[in-house]
Amino acid sequence: MIKNVVINYIEAHRLGEEGLDMVLHCRSHPEVKNRWKEIGVSVPWRPCESIYYRAHIIVERDENRKWTPEELELIQKFYEKHGSDWKMLAGTLGKHRLHVKDAWRRIKLPNRKKGQWSHEEYQKLFHLVNMDLRLKAFEEKKTKHGMLRDNISWEAITDCLPDQILFVA
Repeated sequence: MIKNVVINYIEAHRLGEEGLDMVLHCRSHPEVKNRWKEIGVSVPWRPCESIYYRAHIIVERDENRKWTPEELELIQKFYEKHGSDWKMLAGTLGKHRLHVKDAWRRIKLPNRKKGQWSHEEYQKLFHLVNMDLRLKAFEEKKTKHGMLRDNISWEAITDCLPDQILFVA
């Protein structure tokens, strides 16, 4: 749906073959700068920023979504040398930066558990979230990196659950 909305915008404004690149990289093209609000009118139930990021993911994803062992090894070596500059590596691999980041998460936790969580795992998560919230009650209110939702430090909690991956939307 979002891809169709973007294509319809490109056709309606006669942006031609370069239109998709222009719209997706609007900061580099002043003639289409700040057009995502106009595109977003077609999808009123989603914020413009959400439409922008989703369009990038849809359009820039690799048709072959499986990662080769060589690509995974390249990600690991890249991380050791450059850290988490996924945008730089994504350009080299021809994949979206979020897909590269997700692949790194899978590499980082090779022994992660799959499937249903046990009662003990739920209890541990519940305990960690409650402990984090109690600590936050005594801290000064500040927005910090890693606070994804509800002022809970999901990054720190994930570090305490080494064989689970928490995907928080």
